[in-house]
Amino acid sequence: RNLDFWAKIEPPSFTTDDFEKLIYDPLTYKIRSNFPWYIMFYAPWSENSQAIAPIWNEIFQKNYEVINMVKVDCTEDINFELCI
Repeated sequence: RNLDFWAKIEPPSFTTDDFEKLIYDPLTYKIRSNFPWYIMFYAPWSENSQAIAPIWNEIFQKNYEVINMVKVDCTEDINFELCI
């Protein structure tokens, strides 16, 4: 794990491409990490997404060394496959 990448204030944003490169191997059907993954699927305009974001960020800040957390913007066309 590259902690410089993970040591941020909020979880990084991921796309469908990132998902296959970093999280899930579609050839072996295996997760690419020994750490659990938590993925927040959100829409920036959603009041529910906005309400949970500070809690999500706090969990990330306290646990980024032992879990993987990312967020996926479901309003982006590139993420359509992940968000349906």
